[in-house]
Amino acid sequence: RDGTAPAGEPQAQATVVLRTVRGLGAGDELLIDYGQKSNEELLFQYGFVDSHNRQGSLMLHLPVGSPEDWDELMQARMAVLQHRGLLPQAFLPGAAISPHGEVKELPQGLVDVLEVMVMPAKALAVALEDMGGAETGGGGAQVTRAPPGLELGPKKKAAGRGPKLSFAALTLLVRLLQMKVYQLEGPYGTGTLEKDKKLLLKHAMAQEGGEGSEYAGKALGTNAYNSVVYRMEQKRIARSYLSLAERLLSEHLPVAS
Repeated sequence: RDGTAPAGEPQAQATVVLRTVRGLGAGDELLIDYGQKSNEELLFQYGFVDSHNRQGSLMLHLPVGSPEDWDELMQARMAVLQHRGLLPQAFLPGAAISPHGEVKELPQGLVDVLEVMVMPAKALAVALEDMGGAETGGGGAQVTRAPPGLELGPKKKAAGRGPKLSFAALTLLVRLLQMKVYQLEGPYGTGTLEKDKKLLLKHAMAQEGGEGSEYAGKALGTNAYNSVVYRMEQKRIARSYLSLAERLLSEHLPVAS
């Protein structure tokens, strides 16, 4: 409440009132449901993370450069994305990953974006024509004609595997995820997933007083612990989707006889 009192009454200090829907006795425990939130949301809104949380996601950006540097093909791609309500990015949900680190299918939104980004020139021309000619692409770029050049094939879906990507789209996805893993775990990242696992194990042993073992030492501070849990989640998601993308790509390659 804002503390505003009726006219003629003394002004009260601002207060917050929580009312229960049932009777409570003295000493009863009160709990709050934070809802289905990712560790990123929990950390920034409430100051903690849950190491068992599976609601996180990894944002995958497609590098498209600056709008002033786009050629006709890129302008056309961005126009098609905009027309279809898409952005050159996608979220990879951690909830789709099994306890063994496996993902069965790719998000439809990611598939749609990737196929536009590798769409050949003739297919782009058809897409632009279907859009009604001139179309404004992302960043305000005006596409007034189809780029010169290649056909929109029918969308196919592999049984039990979600939407099927073309070879070109899968190749792009593998490259993007390889770059993401390198960004997270490479020389300019925060170290490997295995290193983070060891840090958390050492933290747990230190909390339990594991003297005499290789993990004896000081437990992580709250901020350090939260950071390790969050970045481990990001690395797990990147690795899991990379494994799926590499497997799907390998199925496009000819089998040696």
